[in-house]
Amino acid sequence: MGYIYYSLGNYTKARELLEKSLSQLKQEYTKNAPLIAHVLVYLANAYWDLGEFEKAKQSLEESIEIYKTRPSDSYLGLARALGYLGIITNELEDHKKAIELLLQCLELYKHHLAENHVGIAQALVYLGIVHRDLGKYERAKSYLEESLLIYQAKLPENYAAKAWALANLANINKDLGNYESARHLYEKSLNIYEKYIPEHQVEIARIWGRLGNTHRELGNYEIAKDFIEKAIAAYKKHLPEHHCAFAWAFAHLGNVQRNLGNPEKAKELLEKSFTIYKKHLPDNYVEVTRAKTYLANIEKDLGNYKVAKDLLNKALPIYEKNYGKEHIEPARILRILGEVYLLEGTLDLAENYFHKTLKILQKNPHPDSSIVLEDLAQLYLKKAKFAEANNNLEKSIIYEKQAIVFLQKALDAIKLYFSESSPHYKRIQTNLKNLSTPGG
Repeated sequence: MGYIYYSLGNYTKARELLEKSLSQLKQEYTKNAPLIAHVLVYLANAYWDLGEFEKAKQSLEESIEIYKTRPSDSYLGLARALGYLGIITNELEDHKKAIELLLQCLELYKHHLAENHVGIAQALVYLGIVHRDLGKYERAKSYLEESLLIYQAKLPENYAAKAWALANLANINKDLGNYESARHLYEKSLNIYEKYIPEHQVEIARIWGRLGNTHRELGNYEIAKDFIEKAIAAYKKHLPEHHCAFAWAFAHLGNVQRNLGNPEKAKELLEKSFTIYKKHLPDNYVEVTRAKTYLANIEKDLGNYKVAKDLLNKALPIYEKNYGKEHIEPARILRILGEVYLLEGTLDLAENYFHKTLKILQKNPHPDSSIVLEDLAQLYLKKAKFAEANNNLEKSIIYEKQAIVFLQKALDAIKLYFSESSPHYKRIQTNLKNLSTPGG
């Protein structure tokens, strides 16, 4: 019965029944060892979905020890357990160990099964997830696309694994700045879940949340808010109140509230997010650090510049360690630091941070380049005002012309990723028009 409840997405009831079953089976451990190993894997999955990562890890390690003592016909169970342990280890941010476990899983599947078996596809999805978390987006995308070829060939349209793979490919497209592609993939995944397997309410809620976050990137803030609030409402029905899924959703809803001009509400949501994260994850985890960068943006908007800088300076080395210094994610922190210094009026330091950001983004093309170009335009407009205030009209005109150049570059950059109907495109176009008009 535990398996049935798990497949229906009722993870709490599944955990209860599987723990009871395990306790009974362990009364005759040697006789029941193969079944114990099997139950431990399902129990680990229930723990994982409930956010109890350490318990999931322990269950899988126990399962693997049993499988390793069994004859060679246990390879499928062993491969499955190694795969799940790999993805749990990744959640605990030991990415190197996760890759090692997942490659062992993949090798077992490839040695014993046909090359297009669904077990191989699942291992490929897991490898894609790990490489995404390391910021290796193109490699992650390659793994996900390879897995989808297998799923499309072997599975019917209504299979949950296919929807799950599509959602993970959408995650990677979003990270790469391909927001419209990400939106399309999320919607495709959501359609499979809602049409064929509506009982998977937690997975559906996750996609609502990710779809909301994608709409935020597209500038559709009210739509983003509605999707994330919808996800939170579903989580409240199906997950414990301190599950990490709530922490993620509160952080991203806070980010949306900031975009909507509600910094105090945004800050309140971020604080709720941190309260939950603290129950599950260390302070230096990447996902917790990401939420801190959102809070830094809010503190910046509220004029708390020192607090914002402290948060960002603590986040930067964590991002650089996980992603590398020449990556999009650390570049975002450098840009926000530049924005703080710009607001403080420390223009030379702000400009230095903006150019560092731009240099990284030139190596890693991304729509964020348009944001930093807008920042540079604002910086040169500020320089123009200072020059004008000091009666240096010639320099003021030069700075204003440079601001126009940066805005034009921002518009050119945004065209690569957004349509002309995009709020971002319209904003830059309006600002450029106003600045280019005499007396504008």
